[in-house]
Amino acid sequence: MAAARFIAVFSSRPEETLRLARSLSPQVALHPSGAVLLTVSPRFEEEALDRILEEAVASGTLHYASASTRVAALLAARTRPGSRVSGKRTAAFLAPLPVPLLALYTEQDLSEPLETLQRWGIRSLGQLAALPDQELASRLGAPGEWLQKLARGEDAEPFQPQPEPPRFQASKELDWELDGLEPLSFALADILEHLCRRLAERGLATDLLQLVFRLADGSRYRRDVPLAYPMRKPRTLLSLLRLKLQADPPQAPIQRVFVEARPASQLVLQPSLLEPSGPGVEEWPRTLARLTALLGEENLGAPAVRDSHRPDPAVLAEFDVTRRNGDSGDAPARIQLALRRIRPPQPTRLRTDQIVACAGPWKSSGEWWPEVRGAEAPSPWHREEWDVEFKGGGVYRVFWEPGRKGWFLDGIYD
Repeated sequence: MAAARFIAVFSSRPEETLRLARSLSPQVALHPSGAVLLTVSPRFEEEALDRILEEAVASGTLHYASASTRVAALLAARTRPGSRVSGKRTAAFLAPLPVPLLALYTEQDLSEPLETLQRWGIRSLGQLAALPDQELASRLGAPGEWLQKLARGEDAEPFQPQPEPPRFQASKELDWELDGLEPLSFALADILEHLCRRLAERGLATDLLQLVFRLADGSRYRRDVPLAYPMRKPRTLLSLLRLKLQADPPQAPIQRVFVEARPASQLVLQPSLLEPSGPGVEEWPRTLARLTALLGEENLGAPAVRDSHRPDPAVLAEFDVTRRNGDSGDAPARIQLALRRIRPPQPTRLRTDQIVACAGPWKSSGEWWPEVRGAEAPSPWHREEWDVEFKGGGVYRVFWEPGRKGWFLDGIYD
């Protein structure tokens, strides 16, 4: 039986090259150099190379070669793309190549042995291959022995193909067109049961569902349904899909249903014994979906500070159910006052004879950086803030704005 042949492909789009390689061979791996390696039998080598050549002509980004060993295929694809190196010609092909090319084959740091070979005057792989084995090993150790093996066109370790990651997807061709949510739910329930069972077999969950419906008018309904956290409960997922479809239904009857679940690690939350029990975490995404359907996606989220030094601007960000507050530990409790802001700040006058105590100023400014300047960007601002306690007992936050040359009441401490 003839030995397998190796094909090495360098590409600027490795994901597309991986898909092409998996269509040509069941044994495919991504090399540390960035090349895609695959094995084929000599009988199908020419056919595989023709397919790769067609892709190279179409994209112009592939450099490939075939050889009887991986190191020879990699070096040939880098130095002489499109070549086919036979087993008998391997030594002759590699002999004139420069020694530093071997650094392409590994992620290890080869600077020290390569520098030593340079001092010895060893410039080509042929010269390195011709050195006495024992003397080279005694001077350079295992790295020298390993480099000489590669220089002779021998693979230093066995080939370990990388299995294709599983895709969790399912589809159903409907016997008749569905134009209502209730009958569609039965089809989605069967699909979600199947997907969740497959995810559970691998100890995974999903954090994104992708829907594709073929509609009666020939169009496609495509929607992504992101989840608040990874889950794999079919009933919960079905509830989320129903809410999504209620808010954004397809515009024609459905003929075919396709669902793909993006795999993710299962979320494990450890509740605290010192906190009161609350609703189960599985209720969180359902609540978000219901609120989104009522309020709209643009009106729901977690408040986050905008990129500004101004004390009050905020934006809505996605909720993160996995983030938890840190433990308080044994730190002593501190009394904190809550600042109730006044929006917009109101002009005011200060009488120094009514002030009991004050703290400040704290100078702040914002919107002066170039990337936010523009026709719709707010103008630069700066202010001097003070906390002031008056004789009547109230504590207030005030600020002086030089641009308007006045005092403004910003908030009241409760």
